[in-house]
Amino acid sequence: MGIGIPYHQLKEIINGLRKTVNPMEANEDKHRIAKRLADAGQSGSLEVVFSHNYFTGAYGTPEQLAHRKKE
Repeated sequence: MGIGIPYHQLKEIINGLRKTVNPMEANEDKHRIAKRLADAGQSGSLEVVFSHNYFTGAYGTPEQLAHRKKE
């Protein structure tokens, strides 16, 4: 599948993709990402937070978060 991205939007798209690492990736993948960043000398460019993602319940919908605050 091929897609086209206007060059002037590339930086925003890359930044958006980088922001998906913590909420979407499992620890196994986060370790691999952190290692590749370190190997490239870019460790400080992205904070990788382990054991927190959507499917482990660390994040939630606004309704879920509001309910947690009430408890």
